[in-house]
Amino acid sequence: MFHLAALASVARSWRSPGETLVTNVQVTVNLLEAVRTEAPEAGVVVASSGAACDLLAGQYADAFGIRIVRTRAFNHAGPGQSDDYVVGTLTRQVAEAEAAGTAEVVLRTGNPDSARDFTDVRDVVRAYRAAAELPAGVYNLCSGRATACVISWSSCVAPPRSQCATRSTPTACAPTTCRSCPARRSACGPPAAGDPRFRWSGRWPTRWRFGGANWVG
Repeated sequence: MFHLAALASVARSWRSPGETLVTNVQVTVNLLEAVRTEAPEAGVVVASSGAACDLLAGQYADAFGIRIVRTRAFNHAGPGQSDDYVVGTLTRQVAEAEAAGTAEVVLRTGNPDSARDFTDVRDVVRAYRAAAELPAGVYNLCSGRATACVISWSSCVAPPRSQCATRSTPTACAPTTCRSCPARRSACGPPAAGDPRFRWSGRWPTRWRFGGANWVG
């Protein structure tokens, strides 16, 4: 059984923190209760980057002996992604500018120097399938490489069709990840890349390098 249902947009979580927390926890409780009462022998792969749902899944595993594989997928992107997410909104802006024949693409972003660990969504889906065969526990799904957002948007443009520039806007910044906007008080931490422990199991050789020649946003 795979549990991927959630309000996953970080931007939305900052706008509606209560709705995001209550919805995600309630959905997780509903699923885990159904497993506990109806199919306790079933294995569950829980995809969560939120601490509350992750801890909740761990509690059910410990208390009721359910085999729950808790996957912590870091940022992932790929074809068709909604523009609620950073890569989706950057590629949308590029596509709109190129369709209009604009010589220069001006991307409105948050802090372009913030760095994240990105993985292609097709590799993440493959990882979820492989995780169904793993023992209960916690597994980080990530590349182990930190990529600055300024690099992710440069991967969206195929030179020499367009020139690119960025414009940082306060409304596009998450409160904890932008030091350049005076409207925000929180400072960025160091670039964060996850521990690729799941890859070391040998079950998940990634096929799609984020921003590589075979990657399309």
